[in-house]
Amino acid sequence: MQITEFDSHKVALVAIGEGSESLLTPTDRAYIATLTADKRRAEQLAWRTALRSLIGSTPGIGYLPSGAPHLIGSEWQISVSHNTHYAAVVVGPTKCGIDIESTARNFARVASRYISSREELLPESNHPLFRPLLWSAKEAIYKYLATEGVDFLQDIIITSVDIPHCTLRAEFRGTPLPELIFKEVGGNNILCLIR
Repeated sequence: MQITEFDSHKVALVAIGEGSESLLTPTDRAYIATLTADKRRAEQLAWRTALRSLIGSTPGIGYLPSGAPHLIGSEWQISVSHNTHYAAVVVGPTKCGIDIESTARNFARVASRYISSREELLPESNHPLFRPLLWSAKEAIYKYLATEGVDFLQDIIITSVDIPHCTLRAEFRGTPLPELIFKEVGGNNILCLIR
C-alpha cells in the first residue's frame, strides 16, 4: 500500500488482490460477502482497505443516489477509483475527485467522445500520455462535480497540460476548476486528482 499526502488530502493506493480483511469493519466484510463476482469482491476489498488505512474503522460507508460512496455522519469527503491493477482512494476536508487508468488501454477508440477540437490543439496532444491523461482527468472531474448529465466532450474542457510538472487546468461549462495533479504509478497506470 502506498499513502501520499497532497496538502490537506491523503491518497491511498492498494493493488487489486492485496486488500486486507483485517483492516475492514464487520459491516465492510458483510457487504463484500454479498457480492457474487470475484472481480467485484477484489475491487471492494482493495478500496475499502485503502480507505480504512486512511480513516480507521469509523465512520461507515454509504452510497449516494449516483452510486458514489460517502462517509456516513462525517465531514470528510472521499472519492474512489479502481482499474484492473489498483484501487485508489482520496480523503480530505473538501470535495475531491480521483481516477486511476491503465495507460495500456486503447483510448484511440473513444477519443472522439471525450477529446474536443480545442483540446486536440494543445501542444501536448502528440504525447503518449495525452489520451489516457485527458480521460483520467475528466473522470476525476466528473466525480469532483457530482453533477448529473455531464458531457465529457462539451462540458469539461482541459485548457492546459503540463506534463513535466504533472498538472492540468480545466473548465466546467466555461468556469475554471481547481488545478489537477497527476502521477504515473505502478508502471502503466496514471492517477489524476482534483481537490
